[in-house]
Amino acid sequence: FHLMLLNGPKLEKRQLQLMRIVDIATDLFALSAAVGRARALGEGKELADLFAREAKERIGASFRAIRRNTDTPTRRLARHVLAGDAKWIEKESV
Repeated sequence: FHLMLLNGPKLEKRQLQLMRIVDIATDLFALSAAVGRARALGEGKELADLFAREAKERIGASFRAIRRNTDTPTRRLARHVLAGDAKWIEKESV
């Protein structure tokens, strides 16, 4: 939500950032569902704990990638390819 407030409509153009935010939200939802299910059943706590640890790592990586990423050079290269400035890729590709 912070990014949405900070960037407003510009965030729509930043699809890679949106993808990271969606990944974070998905992991948080799945994490809460796994923990809730384990508590409701009274079993599976070890599995839920392992899932929580892995989700925490993915969430942390996604948050770090929001600040430090290669989005700018990736977009720049994509614009060159779409403009036809990289025809050599077509010739060299197998």
